[in-house]
Amino acid sequence: MKILTVDDDQFALDILVAALKGADYQDVITASSADRALEKLMFEQEPFDCILLDIRMPKIDGIELCRMIRSMPSYGSTPIIMISALTDQHNIDKAMAAGATDYVTKPFKGLELGARLRAASLLADTLQKRAKENLELHALQLEMSFLTKHDLETAIPLEPNPGVVTDLELENGLLKLPEGTFDLEIMAFAIANIQEIYDTIAVADFQKFLNAVAGKILSAVDSSTSNVAYFGKGAFAVVVQSPRSGRTITEAGILSALKSKNYLGPRTEVQPVIVSARAKHPDYWSAQRAYGCLLDALKDAQSKCVDHLGQSKLSEYRKEICHETGAAPSKLWFLNSIAARKKDTKIRPKRVATRQKTRLVQRLG
Repeated sequence: MKILTVDDDQFALDILVAALKGADYQDVITASSADRALEKLMFEQEPFDCILLDIRMPKIDGIELCRMIRSMPSYGSTPIIMISALTDQHNIDKAMAAGATDYVTKPFKGLELGARLRAASLLADTLQKRAKENLELHALQLEMSFLTKHDLETAIPLEPNPGVVTDLELENGLLKLPEGTFDLEIMAFAIANIQEIYDTIAVADFQKFLNAVAGKILSAVDSSTSNVAYFGKGAFAVVVQSPRSGRTITEAGILSALKSKNYLGPRTEVQPVIVSARAKHPDYWSAQRAYGCLLDALKDAQSKCVDHLGQSKLSEYRKEICHETGAAPSKLWFLNSIAARKKDTKIRPKRVATRQKTRLVQRLG
């Protein structure tokens, strides 16, 4: 079992390492501060199986460090054992609330420490086995879904990567938010020509395409504090909590990442047309307000898709009329005015353009 021990007291750290090696735990790595511990957690090639944290440390204490570790996707369920003084019950309670698994007290007792670590080892093995089973189950679900043609309206589950959640998980996360003032960004992105893409490529390629879009969105934000979900019909929503200091999350930044080519590979020339909508940012958040902002952003993005499709159809009919009648594009001013007056561009352009085309042919004839 690979163990990380964190304590600012070098003497206590040496005693702890000796006790661990005496209990036949040889793979032990130490850190003398929270910053050094975070570096090792982020850059170690193989993740740690168990983490021991001293509660009382300068700058970032063990409780805050525990909370930060729990926010890392790789350590969401790794056993964390807190090290505390006998009289530190209040901080122990706070540490358990922050995500700690267990605790040991100073001075260390060999039997107690060994028992705690054996329990942590069993828990780590169980979690690894469960994670492997979940991956195998998800792989089987994906394989089965490749054989099934999903309806375009269906919120197809995405691959379980850091920051990727289902639509229900994203909604439930917002509905569990406490009331208060904090940093939260809610944005929606929709693919205007999703029907064309859906009709053009195979089921497996369509799912890979959706996963690629989600990956591009997360590449423009901090995936450790962001979640993206697919809501069906080409619509994605992203929620960014507590953005990094000095880093502004903008629609433009995500749209820029989404402009990458080769989403769909060499099989088709179709490229996605992305539209976006950003929710209003209230000064004071609540669960219902956050959920309402999510729905508003998704609705606005879908509305922009309809407008884009309507304008595309008008452009096609304008070219068709010019080709059939030989009229200059400037003669077709009425199509622009109609588009400006009619909000429902989903079905009207063809009907109106056909009627006006007939009149124009008669007038020019």
